[in-house]
Amino acid sequence: MTKTNTGYKQTLIGLIPNEWEVKKLGDIAKIKHGKDQKKVEIENGKYPILGTGGEIGRTDNFLYNKPSVLIGRKGTIDKPRFMDTPFWTVDTLFFTEISDGIEPKWLFNVFQTIDWYFYNEASGVPSLSGSTISAIPLAVPPHPEQQKIAAILSTWDMAIDNYNAIIEKLKNRNKGLAQQLLTGKIRVQGFEKKWKLTPLNECLAFTPRQVLKPVGNYLALGLRSHGKGIFHKNNIDPVDVAMDFLYEVKENDLIINITFAWEQAVAIVSKKDEGGLVSHRFPTYTFKTEKAIPEFFRHYIMQKYFKFLMELISPGGAGRNRVMNKTDFLKLEIKIPEVKEQKAISRILNTATTELKQYQQKLQTLQKQKKGLMQQLLTGKTRVKI
Repeated sequence: MTKTNTGYKQTLIGLIPNEWEVKKLGDIAKIKHGKDQKKVEIENGKYPILGTGGEIGRTDNFLYNKPSVLIGRKGTIDKPRFMDTPFWTVDTLFFTEISDGIEPKWLFNVFQTIDWYFYNEASGVPSLSGSTISAIPLAVPPHPEQQKIAAILSTWDMAIDNYNAIIEKLKNRNKGLAQQLLTGKIRVQGFEKKWKLTPLNECLAFTPRQVLKPVGNYLALGLRSHGKGIFHKNNIDPVDVAMDFLYEVKENDLIINITFAWEQAVAIVSKKDEGGLVSHRFPTYTFKTEKAIPEFFRHYIMQKYFKFLMELISPGGAGRNRVMNKTDFLKLEIKIPEVKEQKAISRILNTATTELKQYQQKLQTLQKQKKGLMQQLLTGKTRVKI
């Protein structure tokens, strides 16, 4: 690749290389939408039926059998997809009939750089129209340069796909490992003592730290459902809070959102969350470390069985608001090992989690690299040698 500031011309979309042209998207690809899948859908068909969220069925018929770039017409409108095998699409998904002289993978990368929500035509469910897409102006290089750009970016795509595959394998491995170790089906070497059924009141102590509502802006904490952790609400104005008292949390507290406990809105407080404030609907518990440790429970609370227990003590059936009974929470009984084995299990699971995070960080780096490269190559700021 070579970089140069000469040989450019000014166009309606900015500076582009002299050899490039500005064309409307509709000039290089016809925008088509899919059809109802009900007439063609069968079990175990040869070809995928695609919707905006991915594959939704199978068929032995195909709507299109050439390389194509797909984009949502309604709903998810910002996730381009590339297909180079026969497929069927439903009405909510556009596909493209790509003109001769246009490299399909180049066009796919261009689709990834478009701000699709800028072209959204609906105030409710996001929506695109074929005429709007067709009118989008693009900087189009000669076909050999399209091919070279696509080949370079495909190298990053291959690396990204490889990392995604590794990450999925590690997630499955970690899930299985946690399930085996946290139920005692697999024991850590050197531990043979039988696990005991233990009520949570022997492991945890209800520890509310009541404070007066601050007079100035403060850090408030919230809890995501499905075990997805704590989130920060920075600079909350106390004028907007009706309560006179709030509660402070500290590192290694176990914290629960009693309204959504049944949906696994529970977490262990980390260092970065310390000092945040919550309402009375977020009870906090400290660990009785002779019986239980936060490192072990950080993994244990993510298990399906723990979610099941939360559901048992969260009565109600109207909507999603089912308030957990705090008294019943401490009466729950769980089978856990002694603290030494808890520590050993935690070390194994922490190591597995760290490995997964390292691959996720590497994936993010690759994605950022590709995004930067796309910005340079697809605008002509950086040229490729043909």
